[in-house]
Amino acid sequence: MIRCNGAALAVLLWAGAALAQATGAVQGAVADADGASIEGALVILLPMREGREAIELETGADGRFAHPDVPSGFYTVTAALGDQRSEVYRIQVRDGRVADIRFILEAGRSATPWLGARGEESELDSLFDAGVAANRNGAYAEAITYFNLGAQLFPGCVECYYNAGVAHGALEQWDEAERAFHGALSVQPDYSAAYYGLSDIYGKSGRPEDAIAAREEATRLTLAAIATNREQASDAVELGIVLREAGNLEGARARFEEATTHDPQYAPAYYWLGVTLSDLSDPAASTAALYRYLALDETGEYADDARSRLAVLDP
Repeated sequence: MIRCNGAALAVLLWAGAALAQATGAVQGAVADADGASIEGALVILLPMREGREAIELETGADGRFAHPDVPSGFYTVTAALGDQRSEVYRIQVRDGRVADIRFILEAGRSATPWLGARGEESELDSLFDAGVAANRNGAYAEAITYFNLGAQLFPGCVECYYNAGVAHGALEQWDEAERAFHGALSVQPDYSAAYYGLSDIYGKSGRPEDAIAAREEATRLTLAAIATNREQASDAVELGIVLREAGNLEGARARFEEATTHDPQYAPAYYWLGVTLSDLSDPAASTAALYRYLALDETGEYADDARSRLAVLDP
């Protein structure tokens, strides 16, 4: 992602050599509803053409921003600072032209309908990845902006709400963190990570009883998910055995592999996967699966047979 801090970039720098390239300039200003300039607002240009990087600009003390060398094409553009954001616009950057954009930031602004309908995962990925990177670098306020924009444009992004909550918590913004975690739960009520997040911020903000209740719910959901995953893994293995006995080895392998994704700790899935891979003449993968089975259940039902097979596969 291309990042440019401040509005000190002069468009005059662009007017000469860059004219020979398929680029244009973008400039503008960010203000609040009363017209006051906003310093430190994040302006994001998301290219609508795949394979191009998003461009970040930050407003200076006068609320202005500029970038002299933007590849020509269509972009979605928006500005934000914390919980305040602008409308989302679509612009076209033309070769040798200057696109001037004026943003007004307001709290609670919604995404424009045309962008919400597009639902392009590439845009969400750009915002989410930038937010994760900012979180890792300790730039929590910037991360919050990215995650809030992601949640605004793609309301089903449960991870956007959750990670915004984590960032708010790092800044000790307890009320905002609580709202973000509840936002995640409004999308996915059984999202146990959000309850763990709530437990953490409640404990740190002096709400011990709420912290205990949130952790208990997180534990309940986690155990329920483990049980569900184990049941799904068991069902997949049973179906795989039926397919294997019917001579459909490829179908059986697919079911055993599916079982390992449902529950990576379900040992029988690796045994049957190893046996089937051996029959499919893939000794390396079979060996790895059988070793994995023994690592999970060295005294299990199939342990002796697994060792006998490994003695041949990996003498």
